[in-house]
Amino acid sequence: NFFKCRLVMSSNFFSQLMQKILVSSSPAERQEILSSVTNHVFTCQQLGIMLMKLKYSAERRAIAKMLASCIVDPENAYSHLLPFIAFERLDVRADIIKSVINAT
Repeated sequence: NFFKCRLVMSSNFFSQLMQKILVSSSPAERQEILSSVTNHVFTCQQLGIMLMKLKYSAERRAIAKMLASCIVDPENAYSHLLPFIAFERLDVRADIIKSVINAT
């Protein structure tokens, strides 16, 4: 059996990642940046901050699904993600939160 080591994302690394996301020019570029960090784990709060910075609902939904298995505290999905995605339509909010909870 092969064990994959997952690294906890430090606040400094998270800040650098967010800077890359904010200067990226397209959803495809942002998805490529984030797909390169799936060996790290995020908190629900870090995921929420990321999602809040994205412009499109479809992109937020796709990124949340891609990173859902990287969340270290899925039990906090509702309380920690909701403040960052409260502006979304109800079905999008529910889909994002469900994807995090069900990924474990």
